This record gives sequence, structure tokens and C-alpha cells, in this order.
Amino acid sequence: MGHVCKATGGNQQLFLNFHPVRDYARLAHSLRRSLTRDSGYAGIIRLRCSRGVCVKGYNGHYYCQDPLDMDVAGIDADKTFMAYLQHDEKLDPTVGMFLQMALLYTTRQGSRRIRVHTLRCLVVTTMPTLFRTADLEVTLGALARRAIVCSVERGTKAAREEMSEQCGNILFSYRKNCASTPSSGHLILPEALKLLPLYCLSLMKSSSLRPGTEVRVDERVQEMFDLQNLHAAHVLSWVYPRLYPMHTMSATAGTFDESKGVIILPNTEGLTSNKISSSAVYIMHDLPSQHIYIWVGQKVSPKLLEILFNVEDVDALVETELETRSAPRVCGILKELRQVRSAVHDSVLVVREKRDPLESLFLQRLVEDKMGGGGNWSYVEYLCHVHRNIQYRLS
Repeated sequence: MGHVCKATGGNQQLFLNFHPVRDYARLAHSLRRSLTRDSGYAGIIRLRCSRGVCVKGYNGHYYCQDPLDMDVAGIDADKTFMAYLQHDEKLDPTVGMFLQMALLYTTRQGSRRIRVHTLRCLVVTTMPTLFRTADLEVTLGALARRAIVCSVERGTKAAREEMSEQCGNILFSYRKNCASTPSSGHLILPEALKLLPLYCLSLMKSSSLRPGTEVRVDERVQEMFDLQNLHAAHVLSWVYPRLYPMHTMSATAGTFDESKGVIILPNTEGLTSNKISSSAVYIMHDLPSQHIYIWVGQKVSPKLLEILFNVEDVDALVETELETRSAPRVCGILKELRQVRSAVHDSVLVVREKRDPLESLFLQRLVEDKMGGGGNWSYVEYLCHVHRNIQYRLS
């Protein structure tokens, strides 16, 4: 079924452990979005480049009849495609490089139209400038899509190894060509890509690439499907969920910022068990599962529960009532998290420490700990692994 959706530019949704009361709003939103969003049909997409650059390939949900084009039976606002470019000739920095994307499609009313986007890109001539202006979101998105293709063709182990190798190649290139002290014993990372190892490790521990049989096949396939259609702006938060401590949030968190037109979110914590306290409350926004976890420690005080949720007992927390009965600031935070991706409606789940079975899903997302897949590394251990490989190649 997934292959049909991929070849036709369609979409698929997975509702794990579906509960009709808890997940009704999510299902209704998904159906409404699919039926009412702006869509086109019988589309053909082609990307043209200026001299010196050519299109090497595409990635996304489409059907390939011509290697230069993407044929899409359906196209809508929730679709994302990636093009791989090959640098063939020397480019003139004073002129730049031009890209032009053309989409020929049919509207719902039957009109045949063409949509054109033209982009001029700056050209750099030095490696330090290249790394200084690198885009972490696009870089990680490209690595993730290549890993998914490798996983389908050769298995998840080969995909994790390839992703780790590509991450090492990027950092080795920076160390060799840009670092002022190449013989230093420290791991030197480019400022724009300093978190690349963390995000790569997190991706290797995701359900799409994690080894073992504890991941359901349909869950793994759904994550692979989503990754190949993920907008670049959502890649980082999709791979590395945001964890918000509610017991230490500032006075402005959960209030409306009129200058920016958004609700202010609390500061985030790292995804490690060292940051989790049994006397605290945390919200984790997990984009892959489309869940917002509210983790409540077993030693949390009734006063904190009263401040946040207007209840004094953790057993009084009802998932379907949290967005209406909680404190206004908590309701504001939940509302703002839902605005991250308007295409989906995330379900709110309450996780009570050492009581709810769903806690295992919450703990699996603490990717900086030594657990699960990805070589079973902690973040510190993975940094050491990358550093050793770079040192070996330099020697």
C-alpha cells in the first residue's frame, strides 16, 4: 500500500494503538486536511540548472518515466521533493548559479497550468566559506533520505553505517581543509554543523533505522515514508524531539508574544535521563509518532499539579480534558506545539513515571543515553567514535 502512495504522490497515515476517544480529533483532522487542501493532478516536475551544474537525481514520492522529470499523479501543499545536484564545471562567483523549477499540473476545476520558481544562488570559492554557510536542516535531510534508500536496498545496519560514514566524511573534510590546528587532539566541528553528530545519532536510533524486532514493521515503514516527504524546516525537530521542563518555565512561557504573533515556549532540555527529575513535569513533542507526551514524575508535588493542570492528584489527569481544564499557559503551549505542523493533529498522552506502559516510548526518545540502536552509543561515546575515525584518517 505504501508503494502505491509513493508512486502516485499520495499519502498514508498510521494510528498506532488507536483509541476512538483520544485519537478522534487526530483522525478527523487528517481526513479534513486530505479532502480540503489545495491539490493538483497529473503533474510533471522538472528542475533546470545554469551551466556548470546538472541534476543528478531526485528523492520523494513520485513516479519516474524520464530521469529528468518527476511524474506525480497528485501534488499538494504537504509534499516535499529533494534534488541532488552535480558540480561539473567551474562557476563564476560574480554571476552565481540559477535554478528553475517548473510544475505542469491540472487543477481540480480541470484547468491545465504551469507554475515556475526561479532561484539565484551565491557561489563560494573557499572551503571555510562553504562550511560557514552550510545549512544543517538540508544537510541532515539529504543524509536521512539517502539512509532510507540504503535501508530499503541493503538493510538498516548498512544504512546506519553509511550515515555515520557520511557524517565522518563531512567533519573530516572540515578538519583537513579548514581547521587552523589540524594536529590538535580535540574534535573540531564547524559552527554551522556542530550538532550534526547528535542529529545523526538520533536518526540512527529512530524507528526507521533502529535495529531489532521491537519496532513494528508498519511503524518502521511509516517513519521511512514520512522522512522522504519531510519539509526541511521540520527535519531537526522530527529527528530530535523537543523536551520542555514545565516546573522551571519562565513567567513569559505560555503567553502570547504580540511582536512575533506566537505563543512563547519554555526553554528546552537535552534528551538524556540525567535531565529528568522524579519531582518534575515535562512535555515532549514527538513528531514521528504525532504525540505530545506529558511525563509526570512519581514524586511530583500536588502544588505543582494544581498550578499546571488544576488538579491535585496525578490520577485525576484526563487526556481528553487537558486542553480545556489545564492552566491557561499550559493550554497555550499545547496549542502552539500543534501549530508546528498544521498538516497533522498531535494527540496528547499522559505518561506517569513507572506506571504507564507508554513510558517506554518516552524513554526511547532520550537519544543521548546509551540505549536502543544506533550502535548502542551514548552521545558522548558517539562523539569519541567520530573523533577516533577522523584521527585515524589524518594519520
